[in-house]
This record gives sequence, C-alpha cells and structure tokens, in this order.
Amino acid sequence: TDERGLVVSAPLNLGKYYIKETKAPYGYVLDESKYDVELTYQGQEVRIFPVNMECYDIRQEVQFEVYKESEEIDGTFVPTKGSVKFGLFAAEDIPNFTGEKTIKKDDLIEVIDIVDGKGASSLQLPTAKYYVQELETNEDEFLLDTNKYPIEFKYTADGFAYDSE
Repeated sequence: TDERGLVVSAPLNLGKYYIKETKAPYGYVLDESKYDVELTYQGQEVRIFPVNMECYDIRQEVQFEVYKESEEIDGTFVPTKGSVKFGLFAAEDIPNFTGEKTIKKDDLIEVIDIVDGKGASSLQLPTAKYYVQELETNEDEFLLDTNKYPIEFKYTADGFAYDSE
C-alpha cells in the first residue's frame, strides 16, 4: 500500500482471488485474514473495472499493572496499605493512525488508583514510551515519591508487545 493505505494492482484476468496483508505498519497487528475477491464479466463494453475493498489496521495495544511496596522496619517489603494514586504520562509524542500527534509528551493520560499495593491501567494503549509518577500518597505514613518510572512498550513481528525495561 502507499502512504494513504491504497493499493492498485496490475490488470487481472476474470476469476477468484484473495487479498492478504503480508506486512503490517509499525505498531499495528498483522491481519492474517484472507479477503476473497471475484472478478466477474461486466459486459462486452467494459475492458477494465475497479473493485473497491476496505480493510482496517488494528493498532497493537498493551495494558500494564503498577505495584507499590513499602519497606518495613525489619527491611522486608509489603504492599502499601491505603490509597495511592499514580499518573500515567506520555514520555514522547504519540501519533494516531494518520501520524497526527494526538497525545503530546508529558500529557497525563490516566490516573491509576493503587489499592493495597496494586493498580492497573484501564486503557488499551498503543506501543510507545510512557512513565508513571506518584501523584498522591497516604500522607500520614509516607512521603510523595516524585521519581518518574519509565515504561517503553515495543512490538515484535509476531504481534507481542513488551516492556523494554
């Protein structure tokens, strides 16, 4: 396909064919479906005719969990009690399917509630670079952690996303 996602074949004989994606754009899932196309007789005055078909790329998406532990006096770590909030931020500009940057670097994307040491993103996110940062903590017991914790999701040719850290 071209940059707009369009393809034009050389003239084909009448018959049955199928269309299959052989390579997906970066950040999208390879569609292994076969789409049947049948070219049939259109009349003796029609030499070449168009066949239109719409197919859509599906963005590869990831979900993740955040864990917060607290150090006890004896040096062991236990899940943090109480309510803690982390922000999920874009660490880079993130484009939509047309390439337009719809999420800007450092935009807050989601607030993740950490309950008893665990929280999860409720969004399906495109592969990109992010970071999480604590926004609120149980102020009676803990100091706010202002560190930014990077997360980079990359995708592989077999369709899996992973955290590169």
